Amino acid sequence: ASKMHMLTLPARKDRRLRMETLREALGLEWTYVDGLQSTNELTQEIWEWVIRVRDDRPTVINDTESRHSGLPPASIGFAWPENIDQLALSSVPIDFWGDTIWSTPSAIHNPTPYHPAGCAVNNYRILGFTPELPEHLVLTRARIACWYSHISIIHSIANNKELDLDSAYVIFEDDIDMEKDITQRLSILWNSLPQDWDIVFLGHCWSDEKKNPPLPVMLTEPVKVGHIKTASQNTTLTIHQLHPSNQPKCTHAYAVSKRGARRLLLYLRYPPFAYSRAVDQAISWLIEIGRINSYTVVPSLVVQTKEDVSDISPGTGGGWTERLLDGVL
Repeated sequence: ASKMHMLTLPARKDRRLRMETLREALGLEWTYVDGLQSTNELTQEIWEWVIRVRDDRPTVINDTESRHSGLPPASIGFAWPENIDQLALSSVPIDFWGDTIWSTPSAIHNPTPYHPAGCAVNNYRILGFTPELPEHLVLTRARIACWYSHISIIHSIANNKELDLDSAYVIFEDDIDMEKDITQRLSILWNSLPQDWDIVFLGHCWSDEKKNPPLPVMLTEPVKVGHIKTASQNTTLTIHQLHPSNQPKCTHAYAVSKRGARRLLLYLRYPPFAYSRAVDQAISWLIEIGRINSYTVVPSLVVQTKEDVSDISPGTGGGWTERLLDGVL
């Protein structure tokens, strides 16, 4: 990978220490990136912005801007922008906030006190809040903070000076463990990735990622993978490890190409979709409808440790568990 990013919260020094132990054991180098705290005032501003987009008609500055957004004047009918693929493959800088008919959060006036709101599902189906709504479908400031933290890294990748759109970048969260031989395994799998890949999940949760047939692994030298050995060169060996993604959840470990980062940014910043739900649910939906070209490593090379309280969900973050073959921690 061209660069690895470890997303962490400044207050979670315990996690930073564990991640340093992991990094040193594997001999990896990554940059620590401070995530946004859920208590930061910006999360409230973004929440107010989401509610405004949902409840109010946007102000149309002029007809040209309305045509650029792909939406009719003074309405919030949902339509994806038509120029996403064109921009994703270009070298044009992409702003953090979408250039559309909606204001940015900093321009919001008349603050609205926070109250529980439902997440959106699909493109733009907003769930009404009731006390019976499952917790993972409640739009909390913690989920907004998580979205902002991930899209901030994605934005920096999308606008860096690297010209190669296939260059790879890895984003980790700070509650993980990895296989001891993750570098060797990825070096084998990477040769099989199609050139138009956007994202690769190194770990996932809450989805059957074996649903789609795995890609064959092209070996260029003798190698041992698990308990399988081969001595021949340029041999196609089917190892069920890299699958076209189904509906992967969780963002604790994934790689993006620069092209994929640009494409993700263009979708994740689009006002009717931005901050509408948990960011992993948003990415999973984009994969499901074919907007993002994604692959998943199965079984996971990186798992969540779930050893302490989650920063997003109650408790340790849910009941999904997965074990490594030979982890570090």
